[in-house]
Amino acid sequence: CYSFIFFAFSLAFFVLASDASLRDFAGVISVFTTMVRAGLSGDFDYESFTSHTMGTDVGPITFFIFIIFSQIIMTNLLIAIVSSEYDKAAQAGEQKWEYG
Repeated sequence: CYSFIFFAFSLAFFVLASDASLRDFAGVISVFTTMVRAGLSGDFDYESFTSHTMGTDVGPITFFIFIIFSQIIMTNLLIAIVSSEYDKAAQAGEQKWEYG
């Protein structure tokens, strides 16, 4: 699910930044690199999202929506991992209690 959202937003930024003079959005690979840096590590150049080709409102709003979706998906992933490990620990504790 995250890869689909990541791919869709990367293509959206590639289309929005049709000006090839933007270094962060010059090609498909650079767009993916920029989105990984922005979405996962928070390392991005805010001015590149507010360029005249993207529009002063569309770029930041699209980026904000991408970050919100990314954080929701990553939080759900964390909850799923913790829940799975809790179930494993509870099952192991129950077996230990029953069989000594």
